[in-house]
Amino acid sequence: MIDKSKAVSLSGNRQLLLDFDKDKLKFELEALIKKGFNSFLCGMAVGFDTECFLILKELREIHPINIYACVPCKNQDKSFSDNDKEIYRLLLKESDEIILLSEHYYNGCMIVRNKFMVDNSSVLLCYNRKNSGGAFYTLNYAKKCGLDIIEL
Repeated sequence: MIDKSKAVSLSGNRQLLLDFDKDKLKFELEALIKKGFNSFLCGMAVGFDTECFLILKELREIHPINIYACVPCKNQDKSFSDNDKEIYRLLLKESDEIILLSEHYYNGCMIVRNKFMVDNSSVLLCYNRKNSGGAFYTLNYAKKCGLDIIEL
């Protein structure tokens, strides 16, 4: 069971721009852990989500944290490159729990996944550089829900 008060949602763009700073991301994740956050909800998309998961996997070796793979549908990786599919499957195996929100893809299942993550956390850590798309929607939904927001 996820304790919302100690949970962080992770959301960001699939394409990471030149301003993306992996060291800053690691610093922010460690700071959240030091503040007592121990559950991290990851949407399992390519890009930001993958980077977050890889860092959290490292941090889990020294901190008692849980990584929840919030999967919108069984075939989420259908359009991933072969390399990204391989990484995705390895990360699923490394997650502490897989939360499958739908057996099949349908229009809107990604939004349902994003709302689930926000609704089950008190902080959103995000990387958004667009005025459209999933990360933008999630950021605005988190603001509406009153979450603490850390924007990279």
